[in-house]
Amino acid sequence: MLGGELATRYSRAATIALTCENPRCEFRGFFRRLMRGSQDGVFLQGRWYCSLDCFEVAITDVFRGLLRSPDEPLTRSSRVPIGLLLLGRGVITEADLKLALRAQKEEAPDRLGRLLIRLGIASAEDISAALAAQWGCAFFPLEKDSGYRQCMHLLPRILLESCNMLPVHYLRENHDLFLAFSHDIDHTAVYSIERLLGGRTHPCVVTEQAMERAMEELRSSERRTEIVFDKHWEPSEMARTIRDYALKLGAEELRLVRPRRYLWARLLAAGRPWDLLFRLPPAHYGA
Repeated sequence: MLGGELATRYSRAATIALTCENPRCEFRGFFRRLMRGSQDGVFLQGRWYCSLDCFEVAITDVFRGLLRSPDEPLTRSSRVPIGLLLLGRGVITEADLKLALRAQKEEAPDRLGRLLIRLGIASAEDISAALAAQWGCAFFPLEKDSGYRQCMHLLPRILLESCNMLPVHYLRENHDLFLAFSHDIDHTAVYSIERLLGGRTHPCVVTEQAMERAMEELRSSERRTEIVFDKHWEPSEMARTIRDYALKLGAEELRLVRPRRYLWARLLAAGRPWDLLFRLPPAHYGA
């Protein structure tokens, strides 16, 4: 039952003393609370709702607020171009840079780093280390560390694929997660994950080849507790769906965040996470 154990610990007198977190609840006044009846209400994320109807209203409001939240841009104009970084580090020469820039202009509008690798001017590790310096984070040697297999279940697969990112290391005692990218770092996703997991999330950079190998492994993994809704729904429809799943699973806790392409609800039932992801229309994430 939703909120079951927590709710049953409170006596009738205790629940009368509580104020529903739904600001539009008709039983918020003390004397109205006396008229509320014998229902225990619902506890989620430390907040109390006097009924499932109030709970649904509250998460509908949360969804509307999340939809209005702006995304952080993926690209930053203040970053030092990767070609100049490599030149300053002595990885490439000025002639090498001119050759790669000419190839980029004449042959194909590919990333400069890929062209430098294809031309044999720089290695994949050189490019990833320069990207890490560009973003002000660490380079993670994924090829030499298979620890990601123990923590890739921490986040929904569809979210990892859509943002091209991968959890590579998790310090359980501190709740620190190291989240790898091979291109641009999605700070909107990093912030959302940090809020949902309740610890620190540290972005890092890995090579494209290592990321692709890990992603192939990720795609083959089974995810029975991940449910994706590709249809674009209104906040009230999403709230009703979450309410239904919460009742079905007997969830004790709910967490809501919005990465770039999805609204993400994590329900915790008997200590097990269930992820519901609602795809957003392109207008909400600028794609």
